[in-house]
Amino acid sequence: MTKAVIILSHCNTEEKLQVLKNNILKLKSNPNLDIILTSHISLPQEIVDSVEYFIYDKSNPILSWPQRGMFIWQRFNIETQDVYLNYIQPDYGWCVFNQINLGGSIALNYDISYVINYDLVIDSNVEKILNNNIPEANF
Repeated sequence: MTKAVIILSHCNTEEKLQVLKNNILKLKSNPNLDIILTSHISLPQEIVDSVEYFIYDKSNPILSWPQRGMFIWQRFNIETQDVYLNYIQPDYGWCVFNQINLGGSIALNYDISYVINYDLVIDSNVEKILNNNIPEANF
């Protein structure tokens, strides 16, 4: 049974890069697991060389209003008047979906695939899921 893990990343600081490196090392301890790393920013060559697949897509599709946005609001009552504060910020959801889509195009060649964020805490529960051979959804 072939298995792969898709790592979604946007490691734009040294701290994030170190977390990614540590998680790749942990995942590499499982010899039956290939790593597909996705990023919208370039990564150091040592990280790229440590995984089976690296997908770099510089497009980083952040959508802004009026195309799309994340709407945040709050209602206050001041004296007898309702006051609304509204804010629309850019939507980063498509960036994540795009990385899943790109990594998934390679993961179709595997029997089982997992999608994780670069900073997932890989504890005994995660390792248990990665070591079983049951195709199931885990959150």
